[in-house]
Amino acid sequence: MSELTERAGVAPPTVRFYERIGRLSPTRRAPNDYRAFEGTALEELAFVTRAKGIGMTLKDISDLLAAWPSGECQSLQARVRAFLVERIDDVHEQLGELSALERRLTTVRVTMKADATRTATLARLCAAETACCAQTHSVMEIGDGQVTLSIEAKGAPELLDALFGATNPGGR
Repeated sequence: MSELTERAGVAPPTVRFYERIGRLSPTRRAPNDYRAFEGTALEELAFVTRAKGIGMTLKDISDLLAAWPSGECQSLQARVRAFLVERIDDVHEQLGELSALERRLTTVRVTMKADATRTATLARLCAAETACCAQTHSVMEIGDGQVTLSIEAKGAPELLDALFGATNPGGR
């Protein structure tokens, strides 16, 4: 078994499992009671490994291996082609779902960045109000996931324009 596992690049428990569930040709026992695998075992293991690598289930692999000994090569190739077409369709569907997820995540990230910018703006406003202008008065209302900031700058409306630009001329 050690030679087979080394050449196939799989662990001994994997070989034992595939042997137990019939994915490998039956083995015979050598006089020392070690497993003696047929020459096809390495090919079968390589096939199972490649088939798993393209997403085949053990059931799919079993069905294909059943056709292997009979030499039904065209039938085997047709089955693999049909599986590949179906698998490619699945991959395209998954790519669409992943693209939609990426768009949602990007939207959340952009929203968080915008929220950080708004928070920094509010902090600058509070600092400016506290540090330089006793004539300004702001009221912040938080509700339903929304922040509303009302600012009054009696006698110094140009302060707000200087700090934030004239972004909302009528709504000071």
